[in-house]
Amino acid sequence: HRVDRRQRQMCIRDRYNEAIEYAHNNNVIIVSSLGNNNFNLDYQFETNNIVHLPSYFNNVISIGALKKNQKLASFTNYHEYSSFFTCIGGDFIMQPNNKLNSKELIYTTFPMNLKSPFLPSEKGYSLTAGSSISAAMVTGLIANLLLSSKTTLTIDAVSYTHLTLPTIYSV
Repeated sequence: HRVDRRQRQMCIRDRYNEAIEYAHNNNVIIVSSLGNNNFNLDYQFETNNIVHLPSYFNNVISIGALKKNQKLASFTNYHEYSSFFTCIGGDFIMQPNNKLNSKELIYTTFPMNLKSPFLPSEKGYSLTAGSSISAAMVTGLIANLLLSSKTTLTIDAVSYTHLTLPTIYSV
């Protein structure tokens, strides 16, 4: 028999929720980017019942992107009412000569078999931007925090004790 789109979406949402609850109950930390559509995710949910998975759920550390001047990147999704964290993620800013400002991008590893989409760079590296880059940095910071801790930290301790500032600054 046929399952309508709404039922399928609810089923997917339920499976994500079960997996996240299982992870939380087993002290696994989940970090998720918020996406790159410049959406107010609270508005998308309220008006269109659209959610960004897995960042929609409690027990997920949701990460948006910042420009290097510590303001939200032009593309990052965000929440108006619920909390989320941010980290440097670069931004696609054009210079007056209509060229991409490479100083606003993040230099990162890139698959060797692909050509960098933005600016020529060394093979295996690229300049880019995005909330996924921000989420990767935060994941590294959390891993470092956990590895350097003399005690076992829980997700709640990491989320609410160590990440209480509205911004996580990358080093």
